[in-house]
Amino acid sequence: MTDERYKSPDTESPFRQEAENRLAYTKKAPYSPDAAEKALHELQVRQIELELQNESLRQAQHVLQESLDRFQHLYDFAPLAYLTLSADNLISEINLTAAKLLGVDRQFLIGRHFPTLIADQSRDFWHRHVLDIQRNGENQACELHMQRGDDSVFPARLDCLLIGDSSKPPELRIVLTDISQQKQAERTPADSHLRCAAVIESATDAIICIDADYRIVLFNAAAGNMFGCSQDQAIGAAIERFIPIGFQSAYTAPAPSGNNHASTLRTITGLRANGEEFPIEAAISEIGTDGQTLHTLILRDVSARSQADNLLQAERHLQDQLSKVAASVPGVICSFRLAADGSASMPYASQALESLYGLPPEAVAEDFSPVFARVHPDDIALINETISESARSLQPWQDTFRYQHPSKGEIWIEGHSMPMREQGGSILWHGYLQDITARKQAETVYRDQDKELQLIMDATPALIAYLDVNFRYLRVNANYEHWFGIPPEQVIGRTVPDILGNAAWDIVRPYLERTLAGEQVSFDQQIPYGNGIPRWVHATYIPNIDATGTLKGIVVHVIDIEERKLSEHKIALLNQRLQRRIEEMQVIYNTVPIGLAIADDNSGQHIRGNLANEQMLGLPPTAELSLSSENPPPITVLKNGCALAAEDLPIQRACRGEIVSDERLDIVRADGKVITVVSNASPLLDDAGQPRGAVGAFLDITPLKVAEDALRRSEAFVRCILNSLPAHVAVLNNLGTVTTVNAPWDSFAIENGGSPSQLSEGTNYLDVCRNSSAAGDRDAQKALAGLEALVAGHQQEFMMEYPCRTKLGELWFMMHAKRITQGFHGMIITHVDITELKRTHAELQHTETRLALIIDEVNAGYWDWDLVSQTLFLSPEWKRQIGFDDHELLNRWEEWESRLHPDDRALVLASTEDYLSGHLSAYELEFRLRHKNGSYRWIHTRGSLLHDKSNRPYRLLGINFDITDYKLTKELSERRNKMEQSFRVSLATQTIAAIAHELNQPLAAISSYADVALHLYQSDKPDSQKLNHVLEACVQQAQRAGEVIRQLFSHLNKTETVSELIGINFLVHEACAFVNNDSTLGAFKIELDLAADLPQMTVNALQIQKVLVNLIYNALEAMQEQDKYADVLRIKTGRYADDPNMALVSVCDSGKGLADAIALKTLFQPFYSTKPAGLGMGLAISRALIQAHGGDMWAERNAGNGLTMLFTLPFAK
Repeated sequence: MTDERYKSPDTESPFRQEAENRLAYTKKAPYSPDAAEKALHELQVRQIELELQNESLRQAQHVLQESLDRFQHLYDFAPLAYLTLSADNLISEINLTAAKLLGVDRQFLIGRHFPTLIADQSRDFWHRHVLDIQRNGENQACELHMQRGDDSVFPARLDCLLIGDSSKPPELRIVLTDISQQKQAERTPADSHLRCAAVIESATDAIICIDADYRIVLFNAAAGNMFGCSQDQAIGAAIERFIPIGFQSAYTAPAPSGNNHASTLRTITGLRANGEEFPIEAAISEIGTDGQTLHTLILRDVSARSQADNLLQAERHLQDQLSKVAASVPGVICSFRLAADGSASMPYASQALESLYGLPPEAVAEDFSPVFARVHPDDIALINETISESARSLQPWQDTFRYQHPSKGEIWIEGHSMPMREQGGSILWHGYLQDITARKQAETVYRDQDKELQLIMDATPALIAYLDVNFRYLRVNANYEHWFGIPPEQVIGRTVPDILGNAAWDIVRPYLERTLAGEQVSFDQQIPYGNGIPRWVHATYIPNIDATGTLKGIVVHVIDIEERKLSEHKIALLNQRLQRRIEEMQVIYNTVPIGLAIADDNSGQHIRGNLANEQMLGLPPTAELSLSSENPPPITVLKNGCALAAEDLPIQRACRGEIVSDERLDIVRADGKVITVVSNASPLLDDAGQPRGAVGAFLDITPLKVAEDALRRSEAFVRCILNSLPAHVAVLNNLGTVTTVNAPWDSFAIENGGSPSQLSEGTNYLDVCRNSSAAGDRDAQKALAGLEALVAGHQQEFMMEYPCRTKLGELWFMMHAKRITQGFHGMIITHVDITELKRTHAELQHTETRLALIIDEVNAGYWDWDLVSQTLFLSPEWKRQIGFDDHELLNRWEEWESRLHPDDRALVLASTEDYLSGHLSAYELEFRLRHKNGSYRWIHTRGSLLHDKSNRPYRLLGINFDITDYKLTKELSERRNKMEQSFRVSLATQTIAAIAHELNQPLAAISSYADVALHLYQSDKPDSQKLNHVLEACVQQAQRAGEVIRQLFSHLNKTETVSELIGINFLVHEACAFVNNDSTLGAFKIELDLAADLPQMTVNALQIQKVLVNLIYNALEAMQEQDKYADVLRIKTGRYADDPNMALVSVCDSGKGLADAIALKTLFQPFYSTKPAGLGMGLAISRALIQAHGGDMWAERNAGNGLTMLFTLPFAK
């Protein structure tokens, strides 16, 4: 029987005209007007039309694949829990919602025996239920108890559908629903008559029932309050007593018996017991009970409605004002509701919510769970706890937490709000949220700096403390425990007398009081600390005075000088003995470790020195030291590099009565060694006070000079480093005067028409900012405010960005100022050129990406192996990677070696030995280490050798990365790629089979009808009527085949394409980044030649990126086949020369290319592939996608090797 759908359609196929054009091109002569020729022409047109439809079907295959992917996404994230069981009760499919409901990761549920997830008491019931489903084959539902991964049990409803036929085993598809709340409701006892009466009595609206005679039979408490009378007074009274006017007219006659009747809401006048009339909003309904007809009146006093309207208008005005305030503050003003059932929402939030959370206010107005889902896992429990406590106590809520922002990454948020209880049991908070990430980062920097300061204080061999104005300790170093035996934390908060004792306090109190008056005090005293022996100390008290002149506290610095005092005392005794006992002079003279010299007369021609002096000068014992003698010593004395004459030497000058103090001289000894000495010389006077000789002391300070030279070199090195920094750096004192600048600072001034003197050393930076600020420069105003806050001590650092107009155009700089309070009071200012960063940021703001890139912080474990001492240091992070705290694992080589995987140990040890011996140029390994829990973690290690001056290695140090997740991801990715490839092949096979099945019957019929028509046509007397009938049937079958393909194409093309405004260069960068992450392609280099300032285009970004990735993969695989790993793949963008309104993109490789132009024509045909494992659909789909966007794609052979793929896309209008 012929299907009526295929008879002469009124509208032609969309491929009809194209088929006519192709047939007209191939025919060499016009067809005959004869009917047979017309039929033959129609067959040929239909055949070409089928081929076009077949090509369209292949192009639609990609759309089908995307539809399947989209369905899988919807299935996984559906709000209902779905799963599929095989005939063996094994879970073959399950979505993420079901896995979450069961509390088990999906990967552990696939293949699991479903009854193991059912509670013990329900398993027998489930087996019977499954048998019943298999026996009846109907959709059935059941209720039973399920068991979660944490062994908790919950009631569930299972809606089951049996799917299957004779060609494959049956499957059971299940919709799983948690009915815990429903069961809870069912367990509530049914309301009784007493409950009904209680509800009526507790109603806030007045409820009155009257009989057919309009007499009151029920009068609740709210009615009594409304009308001012008791229930006993109202029962039996006529309703006109309370509603005297209009009641009967307001009530419509009852409907026929058996039907309840309710009137609409209306306003009538009521009468209170005191005679007061008031408006009532009334709803009147009729009920039938026990054969009796009653009328129920629900009444509400609406006399306050106008007042409520006024309040509502005022509330709206207030809400409008609140919205304006919310728009002006930097944070988010919001309301947060916690419902009685535990659900959370944010019914109101200012527009700043989208910047804070990355979500629009409407996204959380009903459900706040998207925000909770992005809260840091370590913070969510505390947030829930503080919210619950605030809800319980109705105390203000305040908390800080970390939040994973969709674009900003991890940020810190602080919230403050005030709760109030609502009707229905819900809690509503009104409050404020703000981003405190910058503050948290500053706190981290401050804590680090504070820790460094504490380490410096603890390492200083002195008492260091900071007192408040009440002489109470605010901060101390570790030496307080060494001196007083009291831990520093127990000293904090106590007063000076408590720690030092009363005797010591009486000594230091006057000095502290002078410091409290603003004086810096230094003194030496012998102080009896506590109950100990008195000790000599040198103490310095420095007042901390801010810019306003207010004393903030006192810095205490105390040094133990007991030994120094003892030495000074000994020297004093020695001097006394020298004066009294001249005979002991020689003994002391020869034993003092300082070079001493004596001239016995005032000519200075004979000078003798002690043993230390002779050794210092490299002279033999009893040698003559005077350069004025007949046999002067072989030494040369220099001052500032110039040789001194004998009469200018210290002893000779002292012989003339001059006192020489701390004169620094260089002495060249006979052995060529140069020493530096500090010389002091004094005359020896006779009784008349005239010089009779001189004595001199010479201290060898050569080591000190070496240290000073090293210090100067260090300062020069620091200056060199400072000048090598690209940032512009200046150091200001506490008055704002520039004390130091680096070379880039001066160079920038010179390059932009200024001079170093305009804003260099000696210039007051704050005055420059004040002058610019007075001229209206807002950036200068902001900078001045920040710097003055630093000077005043209100903050420790200040940062701002500002534009700067230069000869090169406008540049952007980041200004960072940090306060200095240790040793030098002032600040360091750096100006860093961030122009390129700002430009990049501006470009990124105009680019919308559809990929959410989650960057996880990778922690590195540090290790350091001393090859000389054979000691090994393992950082805490190194130990944490394998599950240990720092104190749980010793820093030993054996710990590391014993934890190597047996399969990796030999390779790792051999590679380490080869690297140490120089046989390996780099130390980079991947191996497994045993975790604390017994499992193995994959580690990627990189190391480097340090060599001494003899090029011998003495240290091997490096870092470890935990790459276990990367290894697992790589393995899963390889498995997924294989599965996707298998799925694509299977899908293509099934699609072709479906097409062949659908087209086989009409094509067979067309062949049969065409054969009959040919026989009739070739007969001697063709029967035109039969021939016409046969050809009509042939045409119908061809139309049927076309309709099959058209319906399939229509089904595959249902989805909409989402387009967006985007730049082609951005898509090229995204595609390259995607390909670069694929390590299976080996080493290669992609060279980009992207035209600047190309207009944006309106396209589906994912589809165009898919096309680019496909072309890049094809090019790289072609180059790999030719072993051309070192060659360059070139991607170029620009305007299309033939049409400037189009973008032209080319991908050029150096692979084997194509043999001739014929191969270029077949390159884009579906199922044509040059790769053994290829489906031949990639280029066909890519070309279809480009054409769907209004562009075109073609290929060109290169002059040498390889192929260039080109496509065009229109720019946005």
